[in-house]
Amino acid sequence: VVGKTERPAVTDGEALIGPTLPLSGPLASSGAAALGGLTAYFKAVNDTGGVLFKDGTERKVRLVHYDDGHDPARAVGNYRRLVDRDRVFALVQTFGTAPNLELMKLANRDKVPQVFVHSGATEFNANRKHNEWTIGWQPMYQTEGVWHALMLASRDEKLRVAVLNRDDEIGRAFVDGFEHALEGSKVEI
Repeated sequence: VVGKTERPAVTDGEALIGPTLPLSGPLASSGAAALGGLTAYFKAVNDTGGVLFKDGTERKVRLVHYDDGHDPARAVGNYRRLVDRDRVFALVQTFGTAPNLELMKLANRDKVPQVFVHSGATEFNANRKHNEWTIGWQPMYQTEGVWHALMLASRDEKLRVAVLNRDDEIGRAFVDGFEHALEGSKVEI
């Protein structure tokens, strides 16, 4: 059993998956880019025959998606549509930290796979026992900070840099990784 339905939208020839993402509002261009990448990827997969499932059946993947405008409440409503009405096999590449924190609670409670979460927050890869149905996708924000710092430190020259960051968890996580990775280097913030 996946989710609350006995038979998710998986047939002999097709598997239905979908994201909720911002297709309106200030993050619409990011949501559209994410959807475009997801659509192009599964078109390429489908063009070569589809996805080989554990039961030995190759299935085409069909996407269904909804706009949440990066609003957690709308994302929860979209989750209900995707899981209860559309009966998706999995949530794929759901977008944004705040919406995904709400979706993670539901997906793990309902045992709905929530894979390739589009957020670098540590919560989506932490506590695997409690959130076993959620898998993060992109590098964590701290890791991005470390990579930028290591690139600068690898120059092995005295550098003075400034950091302009968001004043929220994402910005602080990036700066924490950045500062930690610069310790002992010739780079001064």
